[in-house]
Amino acid sequence: MDKLLWDEEAYATGFDTIDQQHKKLFEFINELGDNIETEQAQEEIEAYLAFLNDYIKNHFGQEENCMAANHCPFAQKNCDAHNKFIRAYENFTDRFRSGDGSMDLAVELHTMLRNWTVHHICRIDSHMRECYTDWTFADAAS
Repeated sequence: MDKLLWDEEAYATGFDTIDQQHKKLFEFINELGDNIETEQAQEEIEAYLAFLNDYIKNHFGQEENCMAANHCPFAQKNCDAHNKFIRAYENFTDRFRSGDGSMDLAVELHTMLRNWTVHHICRIDSHMRECYTDWTFADAAS
């Protein structure tokens, strides 16, 4: 599978903490893709869902606070996109808990994550750099 590669011009937000979290998500998606290719993803679905749960809890709130603190006009669109992602995540989790731990579920999760991440960061998150002021991330997150 093609790897997701970080492109500073396309994906950078101007906030190092947010960019580092995004890069970690890229690594996660690439690892999931590698495990699909080697047919090991099925055994790791629970761990993948746990990673995403932590990512949702930590990253989404920090990013939303940062956008709000910097008066980014994309803040509401970002919250809406996060809520849509959470619903998709919950659907995958429900399917897994109901016994669907298949390779197909892993492939669907990878496809959804890959598409959502690239489009979300390029179309919404990257606009944070236009709103960057003298705030540091620590100031914005508090």
